Amino acid sequence: MESLIPVVTPEQEEEALRVLKNFRGPIRNNRDMRGEKQVPCEHKDGMNFITVNTFLPSDMEGWLNEVTQCFKLFDENSDPITVILPMNGGGVVAFEQGLEHFLNPNMDYRWLTAVRKSDTAKKIFIDKNGGAGLSNDTCVENKEGDKETLTKFYDTTEVDTFGNDIKHTRTAKHFLAYKSVLSPYTSYALKKNPRKPTDIIVATDGYCFSACSIFVNNLIRKGGAIVTGFGSTYPDDDLFVAGQCPSSVLSQELYLDADILNVNLKHGISFGSTYYESYNITNDKSYKIPGDFDILRIDKHLGYYKFINPNVEEMLPLLKALHKDYQEHCNPLNHRLLLVDDKCEVDDPNALTAGYECGGDGKWVKDVKKCKISTCKPGYVVDFETNKCVEFTCDLRSKDTPSGSGSGHPSTAFSVYPVMAFVMFIISVFSFLTL
Repeated sequence: MESLIPVVTPEQEEEALRVLKNFRGPIRNNRDMRGEKQVPCEHKDGMNFITVNTFLPSDMEGWLNEVTQCFKLFDENSDPITVILPMNGGGVVAFEQGLEHFLNPNMDYRWLTAVRKSDTAKKIFIDKNGGAGLSNDTCVENKEGDKETLTKFYDTTEVDTFGNDIKHTRTAKHFLAYKSVLSPYTSYALKKNPRKPTDIIVATDGYCFSACSIFVNNLIRKGGAIVTGFGSTYPDDDLFVAGQCPSSVLSQELYLDADILNVNLKHGISFGSTYYESYNITNDKSYKIPGDFDILRIDKHLGYYKFINPNVEEMLPLLKALHKDYQEHCNPLNHRLLLVDDKCEVDDPNALTAGYECGGDGKWVKDVKKCKISTCKPGYVVDFETNKCVEFTCDLRSKDTPSGSGSGHPSTAFSVYPVMAFVMFIISVFSFLTL
């Protein structure tokens, strides 16, 4: 039988490698064009900026130290915060989780996942990377290296059926977390000047993969920030995808056999394989679309089209205009982002903050009687479909967590904790994407 693999001449191979290197160069360089700072940040003309090029820094401890210094700076003022994500290919999921908690320590951190059934996924999950899954009922941790527990979990099987009788086989869903790993850096989360979700802007160019996509998707699904797009050839809001591939990915160096890996490296091929899938948390039992195919859109395009190395000074007036506009207007398709107001009245003793929902006319419905819950006390998470705080027994937040984003607590007939401190948990330390 004739081979279906095309014959490549040495000249064609050389040209392909040249094109590949030229394409990859700007992406690689974009991570390194930071001078002395891995995570540049500044407070400029009424706006705080932090640029996150990657969640896979060469100096992890230095990266965390720089982020903590940035948020110490931000906590000295009450101006909006913009997180810029230029060509961010992902990285360590624990770092994106840490950034979420720096911004709002009371936002629902849960990441619902399942492991897809395949030989590669099984090899990565059991032999290479481990699970770190918290049991939804017992909160018992499946630790990396515990092959017996991991194998038992992997052997759980659920099948989702889609159109044309297409079947997708995976493990049971669970929440991904390292219960035993706590971060000392969360003491620098915003305390003196916590921000409302509408005082936080996340700017994505759409080239936002893996951990970066998980970060953006969580903020969209949990109403944690205004998400804007820049630098795309598709400026229409309904065509701009906020992030790609919100899954755990392991680079080829960590799981491929040596002979296959050497062939890839010889030809300049580098890739990762996904194994953990993400899912939206919903009460709809029929909802089964993995996050890779559950497309999430930005709130509004910024109107800035520079793709590589975006300029803060050029973006500043556009970001300030966006922030000002969102004090009155909003995205009518986004019902998770709320305009938090301590005057809101919600009948739930476990609510921390609440706010106004966006109306069909693109304006906030400023009726204190119709407010929705934004965040809940530790031990509870928001059920957005019922507008209630529901118990979550595996919540790792401390009951001393600061009240987080918002100017105060919603008005209720019940008392709430006036001051709370936050203890962050870290998930999937080895989960990353390599460009």
